[in-house]
Amino acid sequence: MGVDCAYSDRNGLNKHNEHEDLALTARFGHGAPVLPIRSPIVELARAQHGVVTLQQLRAVGITERFASRRIANAEWTRLSYRLIVISGAPVTPLQQCAAAVLSREAAFISGRAAAWLHGIGQTPYSQPPEITVPYSASGRNAVAKVRRSQHFSTITTNVVDGISVASPAETIFRMSEYVGRRRLTRMIDDLLLQERSSTVELGEIYLRHQGERMRGMASLRPILMERLDDAFVPTESELEALADRVLGAMDLPAVERQAPLPWAAGAGRLDRLIRDWRLIVEFDGRSWHARTEAFETDRERDHAALRNGYRTVRLTWRMLTERPEYCRRLIRDMGELRLASGS
Repeated sequence: MGVDCAYSDRNGLNKHNEHEDLALTARFGHGAPVLPIRSPIVELARAQHGVVTLQQLRAVGITERFASRRIANAEWTRLSYRLIVISGAPVTPLQQCAAAVLSREAAFISGRAAAWLHGIGQTPYSQPPEITVPYSASGRNAVAKVRRSQHFSTITTNVVDGISVASPAETIFRMSEYVGRRRLTRMIDDLLLQERSSTVELGEIYLRHQGERMRGMASLRPILMERLDDAFVPTESELEALADRVLGAMDLPAVERQAPLPWAAGAGRLDRLIRDWRLIVEFDGRSWHARTEAFETDRERDHAALRNGYRTVRLTWRMLTERPEYCRRLIRDMGELRLASGS
């Protein structure tokens, strides 16, 4: 089936442009049918995953009457009054995202769809995609979930696969409304370690939204504060005193302080060693940057301990201050596991 295009002369009569009668082959994605499409439409649709607007069609000389005939003949598909899909373009998440953005004069993809486009946290695609629009715009939309924002003009956007989308850092803030603290922490750490954002950028976005009733802000604040360059770092004595208070509330076998490595005397010391349970407890008050830099070294030491029959529990300052009962339960469970195994 050929897809035609027409132009209006000054008298309003439709006529073919002979220069456009050379059929071009357009393929919309792998496995899609190949159709001859004339160049003004194919170039437009190819760049927008098969979706065009009536306004764009008018700009290349196609009348609304002509478009209606194509729709009536099932050669094109109308998504809404404003949007048309050219036949041959498969329905894909990218097409749905493109349609969502094109459904408004000013819009970009945000939320879960933005996380999917950026590949953040293995977020699956969910429909309808979310778009962010100016606060003064309508919240009604046939092809997208609409989020109105007073900060629309200040939100940083990128272009992914030809689609306008909120930047990775902006997307993280929206995802804080949908995911728990642990998953949010992993998303932020991945973003920083891949150098796709910075603590400064994330901090500026946080300040923009500070004071607003936004779900997820309570989870975001401690995660960001811990990762700032001037974040609080406890002294060794403060960390030791806190750890002693947490562990002191437990009924434990003998606990050795600053014990030498059982398998390599003189090669280092352990914060705490519960020898009867063959359990090492390490306390970590280092800054986030220092911890990420020492990640490989710490894991090598943990592996050496495991090869010699010792398990390691690492407790951070935040865990000791905010979740002391979790720390106690973890140590107790590890001890009971060792006793049950008899090794």
